[in-house]
Amino acid sequence: MTEYLVTFKPLGDYSFGSDRRFSFAGRNNYSADEYAPYFIRTNRVPEQSTVFGMIRYLILVSNGIELNQDFQYDGNTRNKIEALIGEKSFSLNGSVQHFGKLEKISPIFLLKNSEEIVIPNPFNNKQGKEGIEQFAPMILEEIKVSTSFGEISLPKSKEYNPKEGYGNGYYNINIGCLEAIEDIFRTKVATGVRRVTQNDLQNLKINIRDLCESFVNDAMKQGGSNLDSNSNLSLTEFINDFMDLLDEHNKREKNNFQEELEKLSKNFDADRLFKREVHQLQKDYEFAVYVKVKDGIILKDGIVPMGQKGTLFKVSVKESKDNLESKITEHFQKQTPQGQTWQYCLSDVCLVDDVQNFAILEEKLVRQLHTDLSKNRLKGLDLQGSSLLYKAGSVFYGDDAISVKTGLEPAGYNTIYKITGSKE
Repeated sequence: MTEYLVTFKPLGDYSFGSDRRFSFAGRNNYSADEYAPYFIRTNRVPEQSTVFGMIRYLILVSNGIELNQDFQYDGNTRNKIEALIGEKSFSLNGSVQHFGKLEKISPIFLLKNSEEIVIPNPFNNKQGKEGIEQFAPMILEEIKVSTSFGEISLPKSKEYNPKEGYGNGYYNINIGCLEAIEDIFRTKVATGVRRVTQNDLQNLKINIRDLCESFVNDAMKQGGSNLDSNSNLSLTEFINDFMDLLDEHNKREKNNFQEELEKLSKNFDADRLFKREVHQLQKDYEFAVYVKVKDGIILKDGIVPMGQKGTLFKVSVKESKDNLESKITEHFQKQTPQGQTWQYCLSDVCLVDDVQNFAILEEKLVRQLHTDLSKNRLKGLDLQGSSLLYKAGSVFYGDDAISVKTGLEPAGYNTIYKITGSKE
């Protein structure tokens, strides 16, 4: 096996999709308190599955495969692709999957100044409290109490302050220091215009027809006006014909009609406007993963597209041993008192059983595109259903093994490190 450290840095503004889909006026499933229907919230950090797909792409181009947009390959080329990266995309459904020469990738982390490891701040970090170090885990009572989740130990008095919440942001394990989100990422808002669909045009025609109906008077009816007879006309022809009718039978309302038509047109344009969060990664930082491949497979530096608008990322590769687990566990064990054991999620995790002990978890929903190389591009891409995960940074207390969905480890999910305190 060969292990690589792969770093990737955006060459411009970027954004990654989230579970929070958006829609336009009248079609929003979220409350106004969450966000306006025309505002798209995006993620700063890619999903593990996204990076896994990027690594599969990198393996192909690094090993001489010329990719086609339409997914059409001869039998020999298709066999080579399947041998290198497997036949199908990674799936969160949990079945055991095979990806050719690609064994697995690590959870995503950040590198600062090319050497300092920056990871999600553990949720049990009593950060920001006076008189403590940059990391100090919450300590639990020895006595268990009855809760709706059963009998569990809870944090000691003053270990957790609801007003302050649990740990967030990022943590630099090389220097034992918190890293603020705004020091790593810069977020701004971009404005865009949604393209017009046939459904949009049909709705617009219905609205214009309803508007015309409201201006039909008795004289126009007696004159034989019938809007249905003009239903096959283009929008422009339909409006021009109706304006001629107004000139003939209801001229004094023509100005009012034009004003209402202008409002309708402005609303149509406004409904297509949207705002989208985009992000920048500060210059000292870059995303990183470790990649394990079978011997004989090479990875090369390159430029790859990722994210909602296909932002280009500069990818750098070097052979390096994955030492994340040893570095992270050693650091947190030194900061955790003897007798205390907790487990840290470096990646998002997918649980199969209820948690039995005290834990601090944050949920997320993930949707993913699925590619089947046995089909062409148009038929081979589909959006799978949502999967419930718990975010990186989540923590579990106790020695009990955490039951997770199998088959997700190759893409870097379900990476949990046990921390046994050694601090006296």
